[in-house]
Amino acid sequence: MKKHTAYIAPFALACALAVLALPHNANAETPVNDKVFGLGIQLGDPTALTMKLLFTEKFGMQMHVGGGSWWRWENMFMTGLDAVWHPVMLYDGWKTCALNLTLGVGGGLGLYRWHWHRWHWYDGHYVPDDPYWHDWGRRTHPAGYVRMVTGVSLWFKKFPLEGFIELDPAIMFFGDNPYNQRALFHMQWVGAGGRWYF
Repeated sequence: MKKHTAYIAPFALACALAVLALPHNANAETPVNDKVFGLGIQLGDPTALTMKLLFTEKFGMQMHVGGGSWWRWENMFMTGLDAVWHPVMLYDGWKTCALNLTLGVGGGLGLYRWHWHRWHWYDGHYVPDDPYWHDWGRRTHPAGYVRMVTGVSLWFKKFPLEGFIELDPAIMFFGDNPYNQRALFHMQWVGAGGRWYF
């Protein structure tokens, strides 16, 4: 586990520095009173710390650092960076907030942990080594992913807050693992959260 962490920490630091170092205009027109940097929390997959930097009213970059779990036997620590676009205002009839469409693409790296039951070949078929299925195997491997960002953002008009819901289908890429899978498509990346802008 420690040797894998050595790959993740530099990547997370590089992503954070990249977001903060990107050029931006402090007077840019944005949906949150000309604020450009948002910090918050996302719950779901991944459950993560999330940051967003707005360049204009419609375009920005977002980063997440956290963990996800799609099945009882799979979980992952991940960090990644997305380019996001708000092309259409879906509804602006409320006095306190407006609803925008969110689209984007991104990717990142992480540590994927596999949990599985140990099996062996017996009498022409596989049976679990533990008849009560209590014998779990566990392995952790580096992994990468690319994902598409789709969702909506709720921008508040009287204070610098963004609420959001996202469905982010992703393709995971693995090295050696117990299932000998090199790529895996996930539709289960659903998350919701909020960011406060400074």
